[in-house]
Amino acid sequence: MSIFIESIWVWIGLAVLIGVVGAVAFQQNRQPRTLGMTVSGVVLILALGFALNHFIDTDQKSIRRMLDGLIVAIENDDIELVVSEYVSPKAEKTKAMARANMLLVKISNARYQDLKFEVNNMTSPPIAKTSFKGVLYWKPKTPIDGFSFNTPQLQIVRFDMELEKTQDNSWRVTDNLQFNPRATP
Repeated sequence: MSIFIESIWVWIGLAVLIGVVGAVAFQQNRQPRTLGMTVSGVVLILALGFALNHFIDTDQKSIRRMLDGLIVAIENDDIELVVSEYVSPKAEKTKAMARANMLLVKISNARYQDLKFEVNNMTSPPIAKTSFKGVLYWKPKTPIDGFSFNTPQLQIVRFDMELEKTQDNSWRVTDNLQFNPRATP
């Protein structure tokens, strides 16, 4: 069921299928109403698909929205926003690690790739196990051993983390967080 909500390509494929069947039917009987019904069906299917895709919030959309907001907060170097909005109130170790690392480095550009997640709605609160590659450009905030970086350094980090769903259907990072800063591209 979720494939109909999360992927517009399913709806486009269905509209193309209806268009092809309608075109074949129109060539067989040459009645204008067949063409009209075909065009109406294609428009209706596309409108329904775009509406479902746009207006229904799914776990995939809300997890991506959370990661996008977390990236903006990290790039803006807003430590308090990171720990208050994107980390679970119970995740003290993750909060401490975020504060410590954000005091040491400035991340000027970040993005994620290869996002995979599995949501378990049977737990209370629901949890999502996520994994992705983070691509980060960073500079130390203070010189290291008297050496200052002029250009940001590229770092690819593999993240495996658990998110928990809040009452307002947003997701927050828990203490179940692992990362490998030596991930390969």
